[in-house]
Formats: sequence, structure tokens, C-alpha cells
Amino acid sequence: LVPQQGEGDPDPTDPEVLLSGLTPHELIDGGRTTECHLCGRITRLRDMKAHLAHHNLERLSRKPPAICANRNCGRTLSGGKTANDSSNPLGLCSICFGPLYANVYDPDGKALRRRVERRYLTQLLSGCGKPFCRNTQYCKTAAASAPSDSSSRPPSTTAGILPYIRPLVTNPQENGYWFCVDEISQTRRRLADMLAAEGVYELAWCVAAVEAAGGQLDRAREWLSSWAVRKDEKKN
Repeated sequence: LVPQQGEGDPDPTDPEVLLSGLTPHELIDGGRTTECHLCGRITRLRDMKAHLAHHNLERLSRKPPAICANRNCGRTLSGGKTANDSSNPLGLCSICFGPLYANVYDPDGKALRRRVERRYLTQLLSGCGKPFCRNTQYCKTAAASAPSDSSSRPPSTTAGILPYIRPLVTNPQENGYWFCVDEISQTRRRLADMLAAEGVYELAWCVAAVEAAGGQLDRAREWLSSWAVRKDEKKN
């Protein structure tokens, strides 16, 4: 603590003091600089309030990030891609889309839909082989570790699987994709779903927060507070 009136403070009638709306001591002391905790920019203390107000306006104008269309994946779409990007027609992240990619001429997407169908058939007939998998409805490996009385146990024959997965292949916009993923991505998606269930932020923001925080829940909440738009703010 220091006295409000210092020896080096300007006169209260100084024009700069009158125009700034600050006391003489605030004007001098506010000339010191510090680092903004949001962007890292070096900012004068007396300008920090306006600087943070700019960050808040910028936050409110942001659109929700595009996330992978795979319901088990906890990644956003990288490189500025959108869910309708021609190079990524399924709206999947590069990790999920990679096994489905083929350098063939397929203007109507029929060949791609067949590859999606085969991916589901492989998951349900053979499983992904990952012991941590929780894709219970669409993977044999995950279904085998589920409770034996589970009512959602998937079919185990090709004849039963084809009608079971047809809605996923023909109408993925409504049903989403359910491909098996790595353990980190699966865990992050579960954390994002938990945050979204609180009802404060949309799922897309929660996925981006958990990804940016490296899977740490406390840091994800801090990211949401600093960068995401709450549902009540969107309505207003």
C-alpha cells in the first residue's frame, strides 16, 4: 500500500488528468505495464479494463467451433475446415476420416458410403480390439465387456447388422457416426459430454475446451469462461 498522493503525481488540474477520468496517482501508476492473461499482450494497467472489454466483445462474436461428426471423438476440425468442407465431406476430423479415404473418382459418394458400411461391419463382426473401447452399440469388443443383460447389445451376424447400421449410413446428419477412437479422444469426448450436460455451454464449445486444456477438467472450465459463449448470452 502507498499513499494515494505521491510527490511525482501531476497536478489535479492537468489537462491529461481531466480527460482521462483518473486521479493523478492512477494516471502515473497506471503507466506501468503487465501481460494480459488472455492474449499475452503487454498492456498498460490503466488500459487493461478497456483491453479486457475488447476481449469480451470478441468472445461474444465467436461462432461455435466445428467438431468431428464422430460421436465418440473429442476433437475439433483442424485447419479451419468446416463440416461441409469438400475435402472432408463426412465432417470427420483427419484422424477419423483417414481410414475411409481413398483416391478414387466418386462424385456421388457411393463408394465412400460403402467404405463407411464396411467400417461398421468390421467393428460389429470383429471388434476394434481395444480393451478401453466404450462404443458399446457399434463395436463387438466394447459390447463383450458390457453387462450381459444389456438391452442395447448389437447383432452379431451380417444379416442382422446390415439393417441395424442402415440409418447410420443413409442419414448420418441425424444419427451421427459411431466409429471407435483412441483412448485419449474417447476420454475427452466423455468429459465434454459431461460439461455440456450442465447446460451452460453448447457441446461444440465443451469439446474445444477439453481439447485446448489437454483433457484437464479444471483448465477446460477456465477456457470456457475466457473464450466460449454461454447459452444465455447467445439468446440475448
